[in-house]
Amino acid sequence: MLTTCNFVYGLHTDVIRINSLAAENAAISESFGSFAKGLQKQSDSADPDEIGEIIKRDDRDAIARLVESGAFDIEAEDRNGRTPLEQATITASPKVINYLLEKGARLRASLELAKTNAEYFEGH
Repeated sequence: MLTTCNFVYGLHTDVIRINSLAAENAAISESFGSFAKGLQKQSDSADPDEIGEIIKRDDRDAIARLVESGAFDIEAEDRNGRTPLEQATITASPKVINYLLEKGARLRASLELAKTNAEYFEGH
């Protein structure tokens, strides 16, 4: 009887260890999955020049696809410090402007934008 108890106890201990290892593996797998998704998102990021062209064309659908895919941050600044909303305003792209506002694009203070524009045009 003692041997059977030892055997059952050993089995129980093994099951606990296996469950513990499974939980650790699940946590590692989840962590790796998040890491891999982050890398994928970085590699899927839209080209700033491509975004500028889409905005100039006032192509709401193309911007929407980029936003929905996660490849485009509506608050990202271009090399001149302008957000997509500001770029769309400068290029008179009403469909893109409305879409970005619907998605919650932030309106910066007009003085801040005026200063940015003055600095940009001074250099050009």
